[in-house]
Amino acid sequence: MPSVLPHNLQRIWNAYRLLLRFRFLPYLQGGSVGIENASGAFLNLTTNTDQGIMWRAVLEAIGYDYIYVADMYRNAGCNLDRIVVTEGGSKSSLWNQIKADMLGSEVVTLENVEGAVLSDAILAAYAVGDIHDLKKALLDVVKVKKVYTPNKENTKFYRKTF
Repeated sequence: MPSVLPHNLQRIWNAYRLLLRFRFLPYLQGGSVGIENASGAFLNLTTNTDQGIMWRAVLEAIGYDYIYVADMYRNAGCNLDRIVVTEGGSKSSLWNQIKADMLGSEVVTLENVEGAVLSDAILAAYAVGDIHDLKKALLDVVKVKKVYTPNKENTKFYRKTF
């Protein structure tokens, strides 16, 4: 079980492992390359499927898409051992741990969650000459808040079910 789950979610994690067939297909607006005609759906619902299991399935469905994209980058030679996440999705410890476990990468959150907007502003200032040392300007404002380390057992589980 991921160490970041509150005690009351342990039951959901354990139950989810037993319900390996339960899935969410996230194609609510249609499919993507190779599966253009797909549509969104929960698969294999039972009377034992509760809201927590469904929510985790939604997050993991997104995570499986992340695995697909990450594998393309890795196959092209990109190192994804450490991934920095920003904005709204970076605020959820559960989601960040799922990403770390599914991608087999450290997931890093920042003190300033508006990282994309801030870095865009710094790059713009550098482009017009208001900032002369880009690296220093970025390091002055980018502060690590937390690092989520992948659980190797969970990573193996996700790769097996991918």
